[in-house]
Amino acid sequence: MNPIVDPAWYAAWRQDAIEELTEKNRKLAEEFQLGKWPKFDFDLENGWLTFSSPEKLVVRAAIQVVGTVASGKDWLWAWANDWWSEQIKHDAQETKRFGQKHNISELTRPSLQDDDLQALGWELSAVSARITSARGVYRAPTGKGLLFVLLREINSLT
Repeated sequence: MNPIVDPAWYAAWRQDAIEELTEKNRKLAEEFQLGKWPKFDFDLENGWLTFSSPEKLVVRAAIQVVGTVASGKDWLWAWANDWWSEQIKHDAQETKRFGQKHNISELTRPSLQDDDLQALGWELSAVSARITSARGVYRAPTGKGLLFVLLREINSLT
C-alpha cells in the first residue's frame, strides 16, 4: 500500500477541522445534553438518531453515517460499505469527492489502519463534518466496534 501523501495545506486544515468539531460537540452537549440521556436509538433506514429518558423521547437528530471502526481491525468509510443505503451515506460520498478533487488519499481509500482507530474515526469524522457543514458527530458502540455519524439537524422534543 502506498504511503499517504496529501497536499501541503491538508495537515493544518485537518487539525482545524478537529478543533472545530470539539467546539461543535461541546455546544451540542450543552444545548441538548448529548451524552447524558440513558438511551439512544438509530433508525438507519430513515437517517434518525433519537435520545430518550425512561419516560419520553427528548432529542432527535437527522444523521449521516461517516464510517465504522471494526474492533481492532480498521476504519471503513461509509461510502465503501455496501451495507449502507445511498441516502444514509451521502455526506460520506461528498467527503470522498472532496478527497478526489484535492488528492487527499485518506479520504479516498476505502479503509485505513491506525494504532488508535477510535481517534482516527473522530479525526476523519471531523474532516467530514467540516466538508459537509454538519452540526457535530456522534459515536456509538455496535456489537462489532464503533459507528460514527454526522449530526445534521437536531431538535429537542420536549
